Amino acid sequence: MFIDVGSGKGRALLMAADYPFREIVGVEYSPALHATAERNIANYRNDTIKCSKIKSVLADATRFTIPSGPVVLYFANPFDETVLEPVVQNVLKSLRDEPRELFVVYYVACHAAVFRRLGFREIWSMKDDAGTHLVLQPPEANSAG
Repeated sequence: MFIDVGSGKGRALLMAADYPFREIVGVEYSPALHATAERNIANYRNDTIKCSKIKSVLADATRFTIPSGPVVLYFANPFDETVLEPVVQNVLKSLRDEPRELFVVYYVACHAAVFRRLGFREIWSMKDDAGTHLVLQPPEANSAG
């Protein structure tokens, strides 16, 4: 499953549809952005789609229940540190409740220190003109590997 946390108008959701995820979910707090994402999803057509199960959810990411099974969480720098920390705490709670494979893709990782402070480890990084981009694993994965 691919989950875009702070999904805005849904651009990353549509880009993720080119990959064979079992489901793609956007989590957005703003009703206006969520409504735009729903319209964008409904109108999206592309010959390269490999996952058509796409939805946007109007929700507070600090309280969003992460579905069961393996997950890729995508963050395109949606929050400042004060919001990001409780969101990451929510991710860790989800993993305590159901240990499973989980990766975080953090695009323009302005507040990566929050993930590091909470035990996440970088497994990939790249820098370009937009900034630093990371893939991270949660602390539970650190002890397993």
